Amino acid sequence: MKNVLEIVNGVISKPVESLFTPDNENILACVKDALASLLRARRWKEMIKSGVCSFHSTENTNKIIQAIHYNDDFFNICKDYNIYISENEKVIESGFMNLEGVYSSDNFEITFYHDVIHINKSPIGNFKLYYMYQTCIVVYDGDDYSEKTEVEKDKDIPVFDEKLFEASFKFFYKKMLNEPYADEYDYYQQQIKNVFNND
Repeated sequence: MKNVLEIVNGVISKPVESLFTPDNENILACVKDALASLLRARRWKEMIKSGVCSFHSTENTNKIIQAIHYNDDFFNICKDYNIYISENEKVIESGFMNLEGVYSSDNFEITFYHDVIHINKSPIGNFKLYYMYQTCIVVYDGDDYSEKTEVEKDKDIPVFDEKLFEASFKFFYKKMLNEPYADEYDYYQQQIKNVFNND
């Protein structure tokens, strides 16, 4: 697997020793734009994770009982997956949220916003909520392969397919240089479609 610097140097006219210098800020910005664009392009199966949070209620109420923040790597909620609610390590309820991100039943009402989960209705008790989400992980650390939400060094490795990242970077690089980029954009979009079609 090639790291970001190796991929970038295969595209630009004059290879650089590092992306993290004042002279190469524009190139690094293109790398970040390319990764962000890929992240937004679709829901990547490889980047779906399970999330879990605990909540409790001491009274039956219809006001916000608890506001819970997502994990640091949260990008968006997967609405087409079941959510599960457990009590004492036993699943007591499961089902789907609606298109607005609301799960509602006789016992619970839970709203999944883009930045927080609101527990709006709950019986008395201590519960765990399980859900699926897409991460915003875009690179692996080049030394220990830990997941990262932002490129931080030359040795970082894109989580996306190398050719796909290269196509994305080429488009943003040409755009940054104010050079014609229609062909690069079309090729990048076709690569995205190919991934969709192969799923």
